[in-house]
Amino acid sequence: MNEPNPGTPARPSTTRAVAWTLAARQGERLLGVVSISILARLLSPSDFGLVAMGTSVAAVVEVLGAFGFDWALVRLASPTREHYDTAWTLRVLCGVLVFVILTLLAHPIALLYSRPAVTAVVVAMGLNSLVGSAENIWMAEFRRQNRFNQEFTLRTLAKIAGFLTATAVALQTHSYWALVAGISASRVTSSALSYRLHPLRPRWDLSKSADLLHFSVWLLLGNVTEVLRSRFSEIWLGRNIGPRSVGLYSMASELSALASTELAAPINRAVFTRYMQQVGDVEALRAGYLRVSGLIWAVGMPAAVGIGLCAPLIVAILLGGQWTDAVEVLQILAFAGLLNIMASNTQYVYWALGKSRFVTLLSVAGSTIFVVLTLLLGSQFGISGVAWAQVIASGLVLAINYAVLLATLQLRMFDIVRRNYRVVVASAGMSAFVIAFANWSATWPSQQIWLRLALMIAVGIVSYAGILIGLWTVLGRPAGPEVDIRDLSHTATASIRSLLRKSRLA
Repeated sequence: MNEPNPGTPARPSTTRAVAWTLAARQGERLLGVVSISILARLLSPSDFGLVAMGTSVAAVVEVLGAFGFDWALVRLASPTREHYDTAWTLRVLCGVLVFVILTLLAHPIALLYSRPAVTAVVVAMGLNSLVGSAENIWMAEFRRQNRFNQEFTLRTLAKIAGFLTATAVALQTHSYWALVAGISASRVTSSALSYRLHPLRPRWDLSKSADLLHFSVWLLLGNVTEVLRSRFSEIWLGRNIGPRSVGLYSMASELSALASTELAAPINRAVFTRYMQQVGDVEALRAGYLRVSGLIWAVGMPAAVGIGLCAPLIVAILLGGQWTDAVEVLQILAFAGLLNIMASNTQYVYWALGKSRFVTLLSVAGSTIFVVLTLLLGSQFGISGVAWAQVIASGLVLAINYAVLLATLQLRMFDIVRRNYRVVVASAGMSAFVIAFANWSATWPSQQIWLRLALMIAVGIVSYAGILIGLWTVLGRPAGPEVDIRDLSHTATASIRSLLRKSRLA
């Protein structure tokens, strides 16, 4: 079999890549929401908290092997077969190391939490990490080629496998093991499918370790601090308050991420290759950043605001009455998600420019601020204090981030405001309409809660789109996120039509 040359890929358009990655991520999240809605009624917050306590510790250890070799391959101008093989070998070695460390730490961690059941959860997460590390590294070639339809297939099928497994086990056992089984099924499916989707197979090789580690070591340090920041809250809550608080916080965090990480991440993954092509041309990189960040703001900002406004209904419908205490936390974390949206695209610019060290230092600063604030606010206000620590830390990091970004891209804050102010105005107007409808419908019978949420979402979408398009039209249809959303919609529609035609021909 002739091996493809990964250095000269045929690249679909960046817009098409964004459409595919958005479809993959949102399809995955839709399945996740359905899964959460079912499992939250079959299991208790303490069950979710117990698994979150184990996965938090596992994530902290697992990130020690998260060198980001996939991203290093994408960043290399012309990676060879040896680069791919070395990346896979290093990743498997890290997976083995993570599994051994977690197995050794499982019992002491359970003693720390005073929860014996955590032992088996931590060991299971270590095994999942090992399985995930063996995934076919050649999947990174699809990312280099902007062929994200393969990632769509992989993510969707893996999520379906995890959802079906978790639901089946939960129906039988009503135990936290349903969550563990779902995670394991998803990892196994993803790893197995990766070898089905790409014809090439990785081989044992360490010859290009220096090339990959030069970029990846700073990415690793950044990942470590980010995971410490995201997981410290769950570890602290589990140690000081208990599994129920961890379950409430982790579920609220999961739902709030639908408007920030889950919308921004697929776009960022798709445009990173484009940023790499623009290195050396500050003007093109600046224009690219403004366009991508504007798109993220336009999609993510109203979503974050909407989640905060609809939090009581979202929790009641998706999770049930036993999760009511998660409402306030979700509202606070939705605000943190709003701040994260504003900064979500910046680190990809820094990575493209080779400024991985700054990304790491920024992560260290954010993590340090969050840990200190968690210790201060969490001890006084409990789970809500931890959520506010997240908001304050995100705001301070955003200020530092923008100060450096403006200097790096020779950009003015006015340029960012000019491109995105219509999104801010439309989001504020949407809030007024949604709040007014929520107050008007507050006396509706409890049986109509689904209808209330559906209408609140409809009011939000219509009012936001109407205000945004109205402003854009009145102002002469200037360049901005409105144009990018239109182009992305056209591309997504064309891709769907193409798939339907191929399916009919098949």
